[in-house]
Amino acid sequence: MTTNTIDLEQEYRSVRQALVRAGLMIGSIDALHADWQRWVNDSKSAVGRRRAAWDVNQWWAHHLSLFRCLMDRAHLTARAMRKLKDSQGDSASPALNSINLSEGT
Repeated sequence: MTTNTIDLEQEYRSVRQALVRAGLMIGSIDALHADWQRWVNDSKSAVGRRRAAWDVNQWWAHHLSLFRCLMDRAHLTARAMRKLKDSQGDSASPALNSINLSEGT
């Protein structure tokens, strides 16, 4: 394993843990992680040599950045508001209007 691969593995574990803490489903990140690991392992074979022009580590780093975006303040706030609205039905409107979206930005 290269240093880049090890760093991406650590980043995956960190992002996955944050997704779990945020209450998000992790099936997609786990499936993409399995694909990435398979492609990294295949890089030693003929299949991997054909993919040499396509940097699987770059592909995986890009996908990890997309998953990290799911945990930014705007996404977390939107999910919290949706959860509040869903749990309270129409009566949630006054509560939603009182939430200050500009806090912490």
